Amino acid sequence: MKTLASTVMALTLALILAGPALAGGDQDDTVTKTFELTLYGDVPAERVFEVKYLTEDEAKAGADPKAIQFCGGVQDPGASRIISMEACTGDGTVYTAELEFKRGTKLAFMYFTLLASDPVGTEEVFFSSIKGPGEPGGPEDFETLDRDVVNSAKYQVGDADGNQQAPQMPDTGAGGMASAGVPAYSGTSFLLLAAAGYVLRRRW
Repeated sequence: MKTLASTVMALTLALILAGPALAGGDQDDTVTKTFELTLYGDVPAERVFEVKYLTEDEAKAGADPKAIQFCGGVQDPGASRIISMEACTGDGTVYTAELEFKRGTKLAFMYFTLLASDPVGTEEVFFSSIKGPGEPGGPEDFETLDRDVVNSAKYQVGDADGNQQAPQMPDTGAGGMASAGVPAYSGTSFLLLAAAGYVLRRRW
């Protein structure tokens, strides 16, 4: 009887100790993708900043990219998530969006800005994983999310006269960091002006 009691106690203790590891098993299969944007200068009230993204599997299936609006006095009705409902603010303001993906997911992304009054004429892509024009195609357009990754971009509005300048940022490895103002990508316009405001065409 003592032997049986000892065995039951040992099994109970083993399950208690294994509990945290078992509970964290699913967490080990996911990673956090963080899109970060830092704005400098005097940002016009109608200027909007967003990032859109698409997994490789979704691209192969012909799915439309999802969009996150960091900020903007005019809201994009097509955005799947809005970080701030207020007009964008410069002076080093940081906007952050975190997403969870299955480990090993391959993801393409694109940061862009525009003026809501003229979205097609003012569209500017300033940080992107896509290496060429058009929709993401080759494997080089997708980053593999095998760990937590932060993509950081900065954008300077205006010039040196009276506006705060964005500090120099060092080059980084995986995840990357981009200096805005000079587009990292220039492709066909994917925006249009609608009666109720601007909306995203769900294509690159």
